[in-house]
Amino acid sequence: MEQTQAKSFGEQVKGEAQIANKPMDGDRLTSPIFIISAGSSHKRYAVHQDVLKQSTVLACMCKGDFKEAHQRQINLPDDDPIDIGILAEYLYMHNFWIDGDPQPGTSKQDSAIRLAQLYRLANKYDLENMKDIVIDKLPLYTNIWHPEQWLAVAEIIYAVIPNSDEKYPKILRSLITRYLEIKGAQGVNGLNGAMLDCIAKGGRLATDISRGSRKFWARRVREISMIGGGFRRGAPYPDMNLNDEESYDDDIISGKKF
Repeated sequence: MEQTQAKSFGEQVKGEAQIANKPMDGDRLTSPIFIISAGSSHKRYAVHQDVLKQSTVLACMCKGDFKEAHQRQINLPDDDPIDIGILAEYLYMHNFWIDGDPQPGTSKQDSAIRLAQLYRLANKYDLENMKDIVIDKLPLYTNIWHPEQWLAVAEIIYAVIPNSDEKYPKILRSLITRYLEIKGAQGVNGLNGAMLDCIAKGGRLATDISRGSRKFWARRVREISMIGGGFRRGAPYPDMNLNDEESYDDDIISGKKF
């Protein structure tokens, strides 16, 4: 995209913000324009400097003795051009949409993977609020019947998520529990092959899959014990704490969202 064409990106976003009655800081649109070249195709986006400053990483490239600051051009050859376009949209709008993705054959699964990639990109460029938006949007693109899909998403996110961040892991554990409950109601118990493969790899994701499974079995054991089945401590996890608050917390995720 040429610079004259790319300039209209900011104006287009400004217009969309006004239509949606969303505040747009006009002062930001008077700062110098930087050209972002993304991917091996060198897709070009023109973004105002003050807009880029929301990212501490990109802000550093816009100032000082960096070559990018003098040339007013930032080269990001390792980043997907579509993802960078969505990131630019977020920087202007403080939100983004992926339903309009122009790629042919886009599906719900493609959109979920796209969101995971955007989480990774937001983490790379230190955009914490964008990461939160990704997590909030993920349930809209998650199909509970296809664990292979949401485990693929989880693997991308878990590769960069801080150990102190529990927002997405809680959602994932509740998703696993919900899936096992649905399958259990159909007479199918236990983890599927994709889950077992993830557990075999070890790491935090494997631990959280196991915790989601424990949550399901804790509920099952509690139900059986309440109806006098005598099945109180057996099951696959004899050391489970049936009083564990997380074992019965189903407020994090609702089947209605999927």
